[in-house]
Amino acid sequence: MGRPIKYSKEFKLSAVKLVTELGYSCREAGEQLGCSSWSVRDWVRQLRASGDIPPENVTAASAQDMKALREENARLRLENEILKKGSGVLCQGVPVKYAWIRSQRDKYPIRLLCRVAMVSPSGFYSWLKAPEDALMSRSESLRKAIRFYHQRSSGVYGYRKIHKDIIEETTLRCCRETVRRAMKSDGLRSKVTRKHRYPANIEQIPRAAPNVLARDFTAATPDQKWTADITYLWTNEGWLYLAVVLDLFSRRVVGWAMSERADAHLACRALEAAIQLRRPGLGLLHHSDQGCQYTSGAFSAVLDQYGIVCSMSRRGNCWDNAVTESFFSKLKREWVRGKRYRTRNDARQDIFLYLKAFYNRKRRHAFLGYQSPEAFEQLFYQAKQKQAA
Repeated sequence: MGRPIKYSKEFKLSAVKLVTELGYSCREAGEQLGCSSWSVRDWVRQLRASGDIPPENVTAASAQDMKALREENARLRLENEILKKGSGVLCQGVPVKYAWIRSQRDKYPIRLLCRVAMVSPSGFYSWLKAPEDALMSRSESLRKAIRFYHQRSSGVYGYRKIHKDIIEETTLRCCRETVRRAMKSDGLRSKVTRKHRYPANIEQIPRAAPNVLARDFTAATPDQKWTADITYLWTNEGWLYLAVVLDLFSRRVVGWAMSERADAHLACRALEAAIQLRRPGLGLLHHSDQGCQYTSGAFSAVLDQYGIVCSMSRRGNCWDNAVTESFFSKLKREWVRGKRYRTRNDARQDIFLYLKAFYNRKRRHAFLGYQSPEAFEQLFYQAKQKQAA
């Protein structure tokens, strides 16, 4: 309480990008992130002086160009989204393309769908007026559809999911059993993954620690118990990995880091960010799984340096770290689902907004009496001050 917060350069750069790239004012950015508008202005000036962001005159001069580029990018992203959904349609016959356009016409403009599928809108409208199966029998249409959706999923889908695709994306109507028999007849099978086998001997995993937390996800005070884990997000440039550290007292994300590599350095950066923000005392319990990032010598050295007690889940038991797993589930279900990130930087900025501006400051938790993590901590410290007085 009372001591100034030290923000990392990565945090400052993300805050400044809200102003320079997303059009926020310094006041709006400060309100979203819980810091003063003067701090944001200082960061903008400092980063412009250091060359980390373009000068103001360059930004203003290219504002119209940037607007045009954003509009063009929006159109290209929409076309790219259509292409991904119909990745196998372009190599099919015209009737299959027409059927696919009909299944998607409630979601996208017909002219845009026709341009992507390389057919004319007039031809599509003429086809709509023709008998539904004028060019192929229903049985042949169904088998072609099954082979198409099986191939589109790279052989991953079984008859249940292929049946779902057919019902939602075509005009064909059939039951699951019909799809199952057709797949069996054509020799189509779904891919089955083997259960991951962990090392039989714990000595094969270096620096593994006992499960001190033992699924006790409660804490009486802040900075008593932290949990950590790493997840991944897909972008058009490849995977982006996110490492987080949560405080079990308030479920607040106290530290995070992102990288294109899921290595020990990523886990260390997230932990060091949490330590810099919270400055915990000796005896803090840090719990994670037995991933190579957390069993590495570099990560253990950081724990030892700050007197942090290490706890690790049992091998292959995700329930031992259920709170962090639940957080990742919320992140992907509430925020990431339905989004397509063009670059890793786009994903970084979006995840930064979720963590700092929404999750910690605004998202209500049933576990916290429907309060946000920051509000829950503020009430704790206010009650503590009253007791001391």
